[in-house]
Amino acid sequence: MSFVLIAGDLKQRDTAVTLAHEMRHAAFFAIGKPFEHELGLFEESPNVFNAYDPKGAVNRATSAAEVEAEANFDPFYPQD
Repeated sequence: MSFVLIAGDLKQRDTAVTLAHEMRHAAFFAIGKPFEHELGLFEESPNVFNAYDPKGAVNRATSAAEVEAEANFDPFYPQD
């Protein structure tokens, strides 16, 4: 079982992007594939470090989900 919780005072675009990211994790979990971020310490640029492996399969997939959500976000979709 997997749960996705998006909470806080996010703008609709941010909520859509975050939900897409988290749903990608849940989809991997549902089909029995690795679903957690690949951790490590990676230097992105001089003296700038990241705790996630940007080349990891899960990290690339969740980033791609964010890009897809951003590209397909419709600010004119009827709101509540």
